[in-house]
Amino acid sequence: MYDNSRYNNLYEDINGRPWVVTGLPARKQSGQTSVWVMADQMLVRHGDGPSNGLVFGAQYAYADGKTSQINHHIVAALMDTGHLWGRPEDGIGIAFQWAHFSRSAVLSQQAALANGLALVGANFGTPYGIQGHETIYEAYYTYHVRTGVTLQGDFQYVNHVGGTTVFNDAAVLSSALNVAF
Repeated sequence: MYDNSRYNNLYEDINGRPWVVTGLPARKQSGQTSVWVMADQMLVRHGDGPSNGLVFGAQYAYADGKTSQINHHIVAALMDTGHLWGRPEDGIGIAFQWAHFSRSAVLSQQAALANGLALVGANFGTPYGIQGHETIYEAYYTYHVRTGVTLQGDFQYVNHVGGTTVFNDAAVLSSALNVAF
């Protein structure tokens, strides 16, 4: 995708210096490029449904690092239906996500920190420290209650929360009730 809108550069001002330090307007970038690829593959089929089986899915996304705080994002997942344990409408899965913060965002954060200034946020929020990457490991189980109703339990382990080492790693438990009419 190419978006021909004009975006603020995350690091450079109109003279090519760190705008967070100079206070001058950020350099405008003409356009932003994003690329993403998604794929999935049924590894083992468990019945007639389009997703009834063991499925591997993956995604890679790239965004221009001069205008996007995150410039690389990878997701991989392995999902299965409950056919093998007698619950063909239940689902179970594991996933991995990795997000890399762009060099322009990091340079801007380093310049702010070196000059005693507050870190400035961009399109993914205000950082709490110098960002590098964030990794998330996830496991979930979706329980089919009845037609149109599912309950999903989810566990995530987050390494480098928010892309920084300011916080300890986090374990997150959540649940979701989905009702479709």
